[in-house]
Amino acid sequence: MTYIKKISRNLIEKIAAGEVVERPESIIKELTENSIDANSSKIEVIIERGGIDSIIVKDNGIGINKDELELAFKRHTTSKISSIDDLGKIQTLGFRGEALSSITAVSHLSISTSSNGVESFETEFVDGEISRISSGARERGTTIIVKKIFNSFPARRKFLKSPDTEQIRITRLLKKFFLAYPEIEFIYSNSSKNIYNLKSTKLTRRIEDIFGSNYKNKLLPMAIDKGDYSISGYIGNLDLIKKNVGEQFLFVNNRPIQSKMIHNTVLRSFSSLLQRGEYPFFVINLNIDPQLYDINVHPSKKEILFKEEWKVNQLIKDAIKTSLSNISSSLPNFNLNQYQGKDEQTESIPYDNNQLSNMTIDTIISPSSNRKIDDKIENILTEKNDKIQIDDLWQIDNKYILTKLKDGVVIIDQHVAHERILYDLAIRGLQNSLAESQTVLFPKTIQFPADEYDILIKLLSYINKIGFKLREFGNNTIIIEGVPVYMKNDDEVSIINDIISQHENYGKDDLEIHDKISANYACKAAIKAGDPLERNEMKHLVNKLFQSDNPYFCPHGRPVIVNLSTEDLDKRFERY
Repeated sequence: MTYIKKISRNLIEKIAAGEVVERPESIIKELTENSIDANSSKIEVIIERGGIDSIIVKDNGIGINKDELELAFKRHTTSKISSIDDLGKIQTLGFRGEALSSITAVSHLSISTSSNGVESFETEFVDGEISRISSGARERGTTIIVKKIFNSFPARRKFLKSPDTEQIRITRLLKKFFLAYPEIEFIYSNSSKNIYNLKSTKLTRRIEDIFGSNYKNKLLPMAIDKGDYSISGYIGNLDLIKKNVGEQFLFVNNRPIQSKMIHNTVLRSFSSLLQRGEYPFFVINLNIDPQLYDINVHPSKKEILFKEEWKVNQLIKDAIKTSLSNISSSLPNFNLNQYQGKDEQTESIPYDNNQLSNMTIDTIISPSSNRKIDDKIENILTEKNDKIQIDDLWQIDNKYILTKLKDGVVIIDQHVAHERILYDLAIRGLQNSLAESQTVLFPKTIQFPADEYDILIKLLSYINKIGFKLREFGNNTIIIEGVPVYMKNDDEVSIINDIISQHENYGKDDLEIHDKISANYACKAAIKAGDPLERNEMKHLVNKLFQSDNPYFCPHGRPVIVNLSTEDLDKRFERY
């Protein structure tokens, strides 16, 4: 019996296509790259249900001639390289000649194209087979419509995520192209909404158009040129530090890439300014002779190998060091807004620019500490009817609260204690709408990137039940009119951003959403290790903690309290 068989051409193409087309995001990547390579000045991407139902990519590029139309969709055909020598000097995003054939192998594709703006040609591909080419008229450029993705490839289709998740992946991908090519006009929409409408502009304005006006005046330019290497782009000052990865963009010759080596180099360059788990904003483009790197590592062309890694490392370090040398620009802006009912006036932290100019990077404390430069942590906990009264309290290293009991001592971690309290209050608000809110004296108007605004609107009812008072204000903008009563008074924007960034992890069940939003909010809003507390603040914190049904563990399972009985102490001092 013969077991070894020759694989059919159709199966070969589907297997090969699976390496290039993993999900709708992959299709949009390949088609957008083709549009950019076609010298387009305007590109439009339209999706339905996260690209699962349909994808449309339109451009005004050079188009495809009629006699090349069928050939363009065959495997290993390309206009971008012709010999092995060309692999060492690739200037285009695409070059492998696999994308279009792979897409037609797993979908139904139709194309309309014109290279002169007068005569156009249209055809369709079903399972890789071309139909009759017809003629028409249209403006110069190409429109490709992709439908029925993976209909003939059910093993792949069943692993697609929800339409919302697929759309999030597509948006993350397109942001890279938006930033790599600010001179190109991009329009990105789904079947119900225009997500981004970006005009041709310079990079700083493109960053503001994508991430919001709050990024204005917070970007530090990077520019350095050494031999065959140069670098350009921007890094954010410490106002743009976030607790999650996602706003780090790296390009080589305007190609979006992934490089763990470069990513780690950037983080190390920020090491004296960041705490663990904090990430800076950056958009960095390395301009390098193509012969000094290899992008032909994987069909996705995301990975890269550098011929001289140490030079790239040093270039990044030097560029960041120069950008951060202006300390007064690097530091966050301090604006402590007070809430109604306070006696204090709105104040800003004064900085002496002459003193700042004499500082070095190594002398700057972490941004988390900078944000808490005032000695008082206001609005910690106030309760008129405390169940217990503990008066003898001491703070150790601005992290732990120590108090004596009749038969020993109790040590409380102030951060996880406050986290426990805030979690309980948030859960109560989400389940019973009982969370207390306080009106802000000066409402804040915050603009979000379009994709993050969509997520915020979906979560708005949950966020308001915690104690926030957020109101839609048009054009991807909300107004913060109130905050939870027990939250620190200067963290509302970063807390809301953090809740949005964790959206994919919340699940669909209400109980799971309540738990994860509450835990996320509580961790972000709680006082931190290193915050000095006054005696009355410690007292309210401890008394409120012991009113919790579970004062011993935070929502993430960390212990809140360590109890050392007199017997424990006797053993430590060998009093047997």
